[in-house]
Amino acid sequence: DNSLLKYQALLLDGPVV
Repeated sequence: DNSLLKYQALLLDGPVV
């Protein structure tokens, strides 16, 4: 399950934008 990776990617791609 790579849900953690997806969550991390979302967090990284969120505040940065």
